[in-house]
Formats: sequence, C-alpha cells, structure tokens
Amino acid sequence: ILMDLSMPAVDGYEATHSIREHGECKTVPIIAVSANVDSDGAIEQQCIEAGFNAYLPKPINIEKLRSILARYLLTEQEAPNPEETDLLFPKQKKISTLFALAQVGDIISIRKTLKELKDSKDGHRYPRFIKKVEELLEDFHLEELEELLYNELEHD
Repeated sequence: ILMDLSMPAVDGYEATHSIREHGECKTVPIIAVSANVDSDGAIEQQCIEAGFNAYLPKPINIEKLRSILARYLLTEQEAPNPEETDLLFPKQKKISTLFALAQVGDIISIRKTLKELKDSKDGHRYPRFIKKVEELLEDFHLEELEELLYNELEHD
C-alpha cells in the first residue's frame, strides 16, 4: 500500500493504524508517501514508529520505489540479486555526518558512527550499506566512500 500522509478525511497515520489493527493486515507492507520536506529524517522516523514499513518522499524517485517494492513484493526466485540493487541509505543527517568524517579521513569516528547505526532500532534496515562502508574502510578507499556518500546527498 502506498499511503499518502496528507489525505482529506483521515491522515495516513490514522489509516495505517486502522489497517494494522486487523490481524490479517499486520504484515501488509505500507509505504508512507509525502511531499513534506524531510531533510533531517524526522518524518521518516515518525513513519517507521507509526507502523509504516518505509518512507518515500515526493516527487517519487522511481528507482527508490522499485527498490522498496522489491523488498516486499517479490518472491525469493523473482527478487533481484541484492548486490545488483540500490543500497538502502540511512537518513540524510547520518549520511552528512559520515561524509564529513570521510572528508577528514577520520576512520575511527566513521566506524563508531557505523556501530551506532548498526545497533540502532533501524540498523536492521541498512546491512548492505553498513557492509559496503566497512569494505571501503577496510581497503582505505576513502575517496570512493566520499563519492558514494556525496552522490546520495546530491540525489536527495
């Protein structure tokens, strides 16, 4: 379900809560969609806490939509190889922090930030991102890491 957060009669949060109350609908994927600016990730966090499976800002980026849908709709046989799909990036604030640390070459703080992300309640959502950053750090490819993070910052 693609659920707009702002609807005339009932907002997306209320609608999602109602859907989640039905036993057979507890596992139905619900993706929050909003035109509100979420530069600090607060809306996404609020959506996850409210029972949404994911958050998608408008205008919708088709590749991100495909990536999210692939996680929930495809069977194992149909699902693309995870190595071939886009990485799911954490909130822009976390990306900005990692980018700034990569620019100054602070590997210790990058590792600490990754550990905090991994241990957070949303850490399970970013295993491929965390693995990719760890691999780049292991090989001291800070320029590649900067480029990866910069491209994501520019993309959003």
